[in-house]
Amino acid sequence: MTAMVCFSSSGDVIKPMIILPGIKNVPQNLNEYEDQALFTASRKGWMTTQLWEVWVMNFVSEIKIRRLKWPKKI
Repeated sequence: MTAMVCFSSSGDVIKPMIILPGIKNVPQNLNEYEDQALFTASRKGWMTTQLWEVWVMNFVSEIKIRRLKWPKKI
């Protein structure tokens, strides 16, 4: 199992991406935790090029959402 976690020195945290090993699809019982983590899967539970791209898209999306909430003066 691998986890990709991103946080800043100010304490901001983007929900982690957890890569589960040996399965093709994420188990349905993890859907209730989708607001806390991004669950993915790979054959060995390691980061792959495709999963890296998923992480980057998620990261960029989270940053865009956060920037919309900033005060206009920033």
